[in-house]
Amino acid sequence: MAVEEGRAPVESEARLSLAVAAGELGVWDWDLLTNAMTYSAEARAIYGFPADWPVSFEQVRDATHPEDLPRTTAMSRRAVDPALRENLPYEYRIVRPDGEIRWVLARGRAVFSGGGASSRAQRYIGVIQDITQAKATALALEASEARLRESEARLRALADNIPGGMIYQGEAGPGGERRFTFVSSNCERLHGVKAEAAMADPMALYGLIYPEDLPGLMAAEETALAAGAPMDHEIRTRGKDGAWRWQRVNAAPRRLANGRIVWDGIQTDIDERKRAEQALQSLNAELEARVAEAVRERLEAEETLRQAQKMEVLGQLTGGVAHDFNNLLTIIIGGLDIIRRSAPDDTDRIGRATEMALQGAERAAGLTNRLLAFSRRHPLAPGPRDVNALIAGMSDLLRGTLGETIDLDVSSPRASV
Repeated sequence: MAVEEGRAPVESEARLSLAVAAGELGVWDWDLLTNAMTYSAEARAIYGFPADWPVSFEQVRDATHPEDLPRTTAMSRRAVDPALRENLPYEYRIVRPDGEIRWVLARGRAVFSGGGASSRAQRYIGVIQDITQAKATALALEASEARLRESEARLRALADNIPGGMIYQGEAGPGGERRFTFVSSNCERLHGVKAEAAMADPMALYGLIYPEDLPGLMAAEETALAAGAPMDHEIRTRGKDGAWRWQRVNAAPRRLANGRIVWDGIQTDIDERKRAEQALQSLNAELEARVAEAVRERLEAEETLRQAQKMEVLGQLTGGVAHDFNNLLTIIIGGLDIIRRSAPDDTDRIGRATEMALQGAERAAGLTNRLLAFSRRHPLAPGPRDVNALIAGMSDLLRGTLGETIDLDVSSPRASV
């Protein structure tokens, strides 16, 4: 029985040693009365102390990183203070003899003698663990989270200050339902709707789309989703002033691991540009109309010019013909005059024929004179004329020219004396 009772503490101590070794824990025992310190092999390995080194308080103190020494000293004092008796874990850095810096986690408990005001700490016992790798991972994670927060802050700043537009992220469910997971704050400036309201109810934004433009937007989304490509679409939305304004939607679908579709997009106000394009189109149409009118007027002017040129050529031709014809008539009239003068007096028929031929030649000569006047080849000679005689003289010529299908009636008033 005595043997069994003696074996139990030994087995318990062995199990404790195994547990400490498995947990890679170092054990230390600080005798506060003698200031002697005992460090286990694991604790020595953590500090980098050789196995045959006698560990002293000064060695442990000097091995603590200078920046962490005030904090570790304060934690130790609070642990051995009878009024506090704190047993809190604390992290600090140590500097090994080879200069390597390691992070350790320590937890200690003081053993007190007596009670009340006379209580005094006699020993300070604890464990220490090397957490360098875990600390590096935690610091890297903390730095990564800090970079992520900074990146999100920059994205938010950019999204909230994009001029004339907003950035959004939407999610489409299997049933076709839509919701916004992110909307930049300038949504309120653009549409008069707070970002929180838009994320709570997507119809707060979809309801502002011009009814005739909504089917086109849905079709553009379906096309982009089927092709797995970005979309670029223009719609009209109602602004916070109630007026319809043109917006350009650039978005791209992205499939998540759970199968849901996320849309990352930007909406830009292009109303001024759109109205400028429409004004330019109207101006171009007006300019085209003006150019067409100018071309038509030019063609008409060219046609008029061609007619004038024809008339000029005709006048020149008429002048030349009339001049030549006038020369011929002069010869004819001269010949007829000679025949009239030399004809026998008793030949009435010859006399009448000669007289008629002479009158016709004189009328033809008068006509050629007028043609010459028309062609500017013959100078005009204004003077008194017997209009009735002129009309009567031209009646026979007009009847022959007009033909038998047109009746010509010439009535000349008699001049009063």
